Formats: sequence, C-alpha cells, structure tokens
Amino acid sequence: MEASVELLRRPNFRYLFVSRNVSRFGDKLTLVALAVYAYDVTHGSGLWIALILGASTLPDVAVGWAMGAFIDRWHLGRVMWATDYASVLIAAALAAVHTPVLLFLVATLLRLMRTVYRPAYQKAIPILAGSEGLLKGNALNLSAGQAMDMAGYLAAALFIAAVGPRPLFLADAATYLVSGTAILMASWPEGAFAPSSVLRMGVLWREIREGLGTVFAQPVARGLLVQAGFLFVAMGAVNALEILMLPRLLGLPATDIGWLLMVQGGVMTAVGLGQVRLGARFPRGQLINVGLLAMGVSLALILVVRGLVPALLDWGLMGLSNMLLLVPLLTWYQSLFEPRIQGRAVGAYEWLAGIGTGTAPLVAGPLVHVVGLGAIVGACALMLLVSGGLGYRLASLRNAAVKTAAST
Repeated sequence: MEASVELLRRPNFRYLFVSRNVSRFGDKLTLVALAVYAYDVTHGSGLWIALILGASTLPDVAVGWAMGAFIDRWHLGRVMWATDYASVLIAAALAAVHTPVLLFLVATLLRLMRTVYRPAYQKAIPILAGSEGLLKGNALNLSAGQAMDMAGYLAAALFIAAVGPRPLFLADAATYLVSGTAILMASWPEGAFAPSSVLRMGVLWREIREGLGTVFAQPVARGLLVQAGFLFVAMGAVNALEILMLPRLLGLPATDIGWLLMVQGGVMTAVGLGQVRLGARFPRGQLINVGLLAMGVSLALILVVRGLVPALLDWGLMGLSNMLLLVPLLTWYQSLFEPRIQGRAVGAYEWLAGIGTGTAPLVAGPLVHVVGLGAIVGACALMLLVSGGLGYRLASLRNAAVKTAAST
C-alpha cells in the first residue's frame, strides 16, 4: 500500500488516476444500460441489438490504427479533457434517442471518444509516473479499474431495477464531467506537449508508417504484440461465449455468471495491488509467460470442472493469470519507445486489442453451431498455451527476459 500512496501523492498522477477510474465506472453503467435499452428500443431484434452493442468495437477497428499519430502531435491533456467533455453531451444524448438507427450512431460516436482517449491515457502514464513508477502506475490503474468494473456492474444492476436504463446514461455523463475536470486540473510536463499541431494528410501517412515501422522493427515489441494478439483473440471469444459455458459446460444456471465475475474481478484487483509492491522483483518475461500458460490451463479446466465451487476457483485462477501477465506486458511494451512515437506505439497496441476482442466474437459465435462450444473453448486454451510457449521460444523475448532478470 505504501507504493500506491507514494504514487497517489503526486498530484498530476492522482488526477489521471481519478479521471480514468471515475469514467471507467460510468462506462460500465452505460454498457449494461445500453444492452437493456437496445432491447427495449429494438423490440428485441437480434440484428439491431448486435449492431448497437457491436458499435463498441467499430471505431477501434476503423480508425484506431491512426489515432497514435494524432496523439503524438496533440497535447495529451487537451485530448483527454476534450473527449471527456464531448462524451458528457454524447452520453446524455443516449437517453434522448428512441430509434435503433440513432441509438447505433450515438453509441458509435461515444465509443469513438474512447478510441481517442485511451492511447492518450496510455501515453500519459509513463510521463506522469516516470520510468521508475511505470510498473506501479500500471498495476495501480489496472487493479483500481477492476474494482470500478465490479462497482459499476453492481450499481447498474441495482439502479436499472429501480429506475430503468435511461437515467444511467445521465449518470455516465456526470462521470465524464468529473473525469474531464480532473484532467484540466493537472499540470502537464514537457513530454505531454506536441511538437507541432499542424498535421497535413501527407505528413499523417508518413508518421503513421514511421511509427508502425518502428514498432514492428523492434524485436521485443514484435514478440509482445504476437503474444498479445493471441491473448486478445482468445479472450474476446471466451468473454462473448462466457454466458453459454455455465449451463452447457459447467452445469450451472446462467444467473451464476455474476458470482464468477465477482470472484474473478476481486482476484484481479488483489493481484494488481500486489504487483504495485512486488511486481518489480520478478522478470517481466517470466510473469507474462507464466500468466499466459496459467490462463490456458484455466480455460482447459472449463472443459472438465463441474459445479459452482470448482468454477469459482477456476475463474479465480483466470483472474490471477490475467493480471499476472497484463501489468508486465503493458509496462514492458510502453518502456520500449521514446515519448516522440509512444502515441503511435500504444495506438498499435490498442488497435490490436480492438481487432482481437471485436472480431473474435463474430467468428466464434457462428462457429459454436458448427463445431460446438467445447471445441471453441479448447481452441482458445490451446492458443494461450502456444502464446505462453512462444515467450520461451522467441529469441527476442527469451534474451530480453534474461536481461530483465539480471537487472532486477
């Protein structure tokens, strides 16, 4: 806890921490409310519900690859507070629309603001936490984010039952107002300022190519992106089909999903806080590889465990392995690039995440009816086991892991 308090004593990091986690709480309110409201507005149309909820990945896939070039040019603070304040109006507008088309368009626009905000936020962490506090900053934000997710889901369930979904969009708008104001209060150091605000189309394409070329020319970054790609695809499919696993594979009612997710989120929060204090003592490469292998094992166990208690233990293992690998993976990746191109670097990471988590459900959903749910879960488990094994086989990651261990 002392390490967490030390970081939060820095006013600028504290404002960033408040901004991200308050808005993350609001994001979960809207996520749940949007699903319920979409069902009401579309009168239960499966096609429209899929389109509206799928709007959460459309901006990531369509323009996420280009956002990093803009982030490297613009002032980080202005990017974040501008998108937050725009999100206030957009989230409030969700409560006012009554047609499927408008609901789809407004939901897509709200997600676009997050597509702009996230790479700016990821670039801001090493600037405000410093290289010595980067791992602690990532661990603290990811663990707090899990706590906010659980709180948001719980609040959404309680308030939707009492007042319906539309007031939750207004509550989300209020969280964006708090988030933007927190960013406005921060003092941004020189690394957060853009070298130039002028970005013509020819310059944009050149800088995108330069940034992506630098990312993929870096052997460690390339290896980490390969591992992350496997992770995003596998977990995108698993998260989309999670609700089906309970009755079909675990012998549990679908309503027990809440208990599993609460245990998973609680373990992730605890492990994240543990990494704030102890994460720097372990080689990053080893943590990532062990986390991926443990995640693969946890998915494989879904095929054999039955009953609530074994399922709770398995979801706890899933949460432990998830946080065990995410904190060092993101920290290692961020530390590879100088501030000049870090927006493009984290933009590539976020774009890959959007593609993996967004397109995997579109493929896995129909395949369930062809090969069966067990085969999909088994394939995802194998994918993660292969990803963990790659860390030991790829020379770039193996050598870098040895160097990290020697310097820790």
